[in-house]
Amino acid sequence: MCFLNAESLDAIERRLRRRGTDSEEAIKGRLSVAQSEINSREKFDFEIMNREGEIERAVFELHQTIQKLIG
Repeated sequence: MCFLNAESLDAIERRLRRRGTDSEEAIKGRLSVAQSEINSREKFDFEIMNREGEIERAVFELHQTIQKLIG
């Protein structure tokens, strides 16, 4: 399994707020879930960092990881 991570919880919060689609309560809930998921990332086989503004790099890295797995 592959864990797609952001560079920080603050970065996740910035992205959620910039979208402007969630209430304050929903943002707090999503951040809580994100923290829980981050705390469990060691259960994953791979971790890919999805840095702000670098989605293409994250997709490329994910693709490379998948290619290595399937041969």
